[in-house]
Amino acid sequence: MKGYQNIFCATDFSIHCRAAAGCAVEMAWQYGAELTLPHVLGYFQGDRSSVAIAPEGADPAACRKQQEYASLSGLARHLGNDEAGQEVRVPARSARHEVVRFTEEQAIDLKSPIGDQ
Repeated sequence: MKGYQNIFCATDFSIHCRAAAGCAVEMAWQYGAELTLPHVLGYFQGDRSSVAIAPEGADPAACRKQQEYASLSGLARHLGNDEAGQEVRVPARSARHEVVRFTEEQAIDLKSPIGDQ
């Protein structure tokens, strides 16, 4: 079997993605590979209402991005892999396009499947 060096497992924090991330952690451990857990925010509309309101004077997109980094950090801890790379992106296009672009930019040799959404 191929010795992977860079494993990529995008997450939306759903139960299915958590299961896939658990498998990715196991594979990273098995191959001694780097693991990246990215999350791509959907289109961010700055003037929409939100459950999590940014503090006055703060950039709503930056606050949301910070919240997602905290979620990724929590996921990595939950998986027992604090060393996993963590990336949050705010795309100009769809999340799907941004995930593909991210894998093309990095030296990723094993990536989680991307649905046809």
